[in-house]
Amino acid sequence: MIKAPKSLSLESKRIWKEITTGWELDESGELLLKLALEALDEYRSAKRAIEKEGYILKSKSGVGHKHPAIEVMKIARGQFIQLWKQLHLDLQSPLEGPGRPPGS
Repeated sequence: MIKAPKSLSLESKRIWKEITTGWELDESGELLLKLALEALDEYRSAKRAIEKEGYILKSKSGVGHKHPAIEVMKIARGQFIQLWKQLHLDLQSPLEGPGRPPGS
């Protein structure tokens, strides 16, 4: 097993451990996994900010605008999915957790 990068969250370190225990990755695979999990951490961080502060933020003058973390979340999600596919891993597991998607 390869030690998880320090830059990862505890949850991403758990995923790293699970994957590196069950798979043999070369250097490029390790880099892809690290980048994917960093993108996942960015996605989750942005999502938490939006959940806490709401989708619409008001300026000092009272004008509403979309939360800047929305764009970060969208970009990080896309990066994660692209990298995860390159690793040939199941897309469902870390993004939203187990179970059926909401509304299904």
